[in-house]
Amino acid sequence: MHLRYNAPVTFSFALICTVVLLIDQYVAPGFVATYLRAPGADFQASQPQNWFALIFYVFGHENWTHLWNNLLFLILLGPILEEKYAPKAMLFMMTATTLVAGIFNVLLRQPPLVGSSAIVFMMIMLVSFARTKQGEIPVSFLLVFILFMLAEITRGAAPGSHDVSSVAHVVGGVCGTIFGFLKMAAGQGGAPAPGGPPKS
Repeated sequence: MHLRYNAPVTFSFALICTVVLLIDQYVAPGFVATYLRAPGADFQASQPQNWFALIFYVFGHENWTHLWNNLLFLILLGPILEEKYAPKAMLFMMTATTLVAGIFNVLLRQPPLVGSSAIVFMMIMLVSFARTKQGEIPVSFLLVFILFMLAEITRGAAPGSHDVSSVAHVVGGVCGTIFGFLKMAAGQGGAPAPGGPPKS
């Protein structure tokens, strides 16, 4: 028996996020707030730092609780999705979700954004398509979608909701839904992953 790095994109992403928070907490306090906080209403196109943060904000987190909450879902769902769709496809979907969420944060003039929540919600929606055959709409997707929207509506109406980026959550969920339907249309909904065990 030996250890297998079975989800290189997910595990590498989680490792980078952890190292970044270690730097922020113990080496260079304020690193995340200075360099990895994606702009929203305060976006200034003339500032290179804004463009940098718009791409790399997903690696930053406010604190250890924020990081652990996201890593719990990332490490749970990421390996399943990488086995299903391959690491390169997952890297593309994670990158696309990051950029789309960051752009919407600017366009909708939201508070600054930090953390990988958009990617988490993309994975949550996408995983509901993992065993779906072409032409089907999985009940799991409908249930997750309904619960997801109810959670965001409830969160948005709750006191202190400005501390949570519902825009990033919704954009991530929409991206995951779009990717799921595109993959299903391409015939990747119910087929086993290359080299993986047959799906029952």
